Amino acid sequence: MKLKEIKTFIIETPFPYFGERYWIFIKLITDKDIIGYGEIYSVPFHPNIVSKMIEDVFNRYVKGTDPFKGKMVTLYLQLNLVWVLN
Repeated sequence: MKLKEIKTFIIETPFPYFGERYWIFIKLITDKDIIGYGEIYSVPFHPNIVSKMIEDVFNRYVKGTDPFKGKMVTLYLQLNLVWVLN
């Protein structure tokens, strides 16, 4: 099974913004059409920018990987993103 697609959903919370002003949820879809959901929290930038960043990182580094090997994907991301940023 491989990850094939990601969709992001931005929710703006009403004033007084309990939790955060914006919530970002993701929907991951595998090649077997199994769906998983997640949340992005502590958004440091405007949520539209973060959404595009999430999609970009997914398409570059995560798409096509096994969803059951989360630690390997995390390590791969850390090594590649640190290399790019330094």
